[in-house]
Amino acid sequence: MDIDRPIIIIGAGRSGSTLLVNIFDKHKDIYCCGETDFLVPRLWLELWESRLWTNDWSNLKVPRKERTEKKIHVDTRKDANILYTDTDRLMLKKRVGSGISKLMAENILEVKQSHKIWGFKEIWNGSSQFAYEWEPYDYVFPNAIWVHNVRHPFDYIRSLATNSNRRITYDFLNINLQSWVSMNKYSAKRSETGRYFLVRYEDILSDLKGTLLPVFEAAGVGYDPDCEAVLSLKYAQSRNKKQPKIEDIFSIRQIINCISVVKDLIPLMIKYNYSVPGLDMPLKDLEKDTGLGLEIKLRSHLPQHYMYEESQNLKLVLSSLLRRKLRRLIYGAINILEHKLANINNGLSARIIDLMRKFNA
Repeated sequence: MDIDRPIIIIGAGRSGSTLLVNIFDKHKDIYCCGETDFLVPRLWLELWESRLWTNDWSNLKVPRKERTEKKIHVDTRKDANILYTDTDRLMLKKRVGSGISKLMAENILEVKQSHKIWGFKEIWNGSSQFAYEWEPYDYVFPNAIWVHNVRHPFDYIRSLATNSNRRITYDFLNINLQSWVSMNKYSAKRSETGRYFLVRYEDILSDLKGTLLPVFEAAGVGYDPDCEAVLSLKYAQSRNKKQPKIEDIFSIRQIINCISVVKDLIPLMIKYNYSVPGLDMPLKDLEKDTGLGLEIKLRSHLPQHYMYEESQNLKLVLSSLLRRKLRRLIYGAINILEHKLANINNGLSARIIDLMRKFNA
């Protein structure tokens, strides 16, 4: 087994990562763990960023004897970058990375050596709660295979709300669409490694073999039909009541308002070949539009029945405004008449005012 070549599943949570873990683990040549709670960057922080553990200064630019004679004090936190040569520093980083990979695989996660490949998942990175750098992984697992798992943003939010037992409000939709964008953009940075695979949750369900075969081939293992048995099972399901679809909660107008203000949402949905429910147009036409321009273009492509509904709603609003304005005018006229007719026949003035009030009602 190549310890430094695991399959690492990344992306937003509630997107099918647990399903992916179980699919990989079902493969006869793959051993796949769950989440490690970002063990790699946390160990890297202790063993490299805060490296007070080293007493071997023999390869420094300033030899030990010279430092002793000149009474040069060395602070391992601050001075290592100055005293080490670039080559020595790189070699030490690789040595630390190799030590962490063996510690994780052999001692902490107890990866079975009988398998050719192993893996785990590091989801939620790039969100407001988790923002770990990817660089430590390049030293700990320099040949890792990165599997970026994505799911339609509306389905992701629906699953997230169900799992946390939260009601999907407009603010909840807006905030978590921004988070979805942030996490997926951050995960996409792993494409620079050249060992990156984008995997849509929807494609796993519809064509498991075609979707994951490139990953298996990159890992040096063939496709195992036993993996398909996993699809008949349910993983990471919430016990809470399932939330309704986004398009059943909000009007198409509200959805348009929301997606118009979330930066980079439309380009990502285009990249992942997702559409907006209820919107009758290809999203690729909107790639260069933002803000108000995007909202106007979205509205112009609403289906005909939505356009009719919006026009009817506008008529109702205008009619309501006119009625309220007219009532205010009549109410003002009544007050004026009451003052003017105060000295006229009380019976006649009271009758006139009473008729006007009935009309205004």
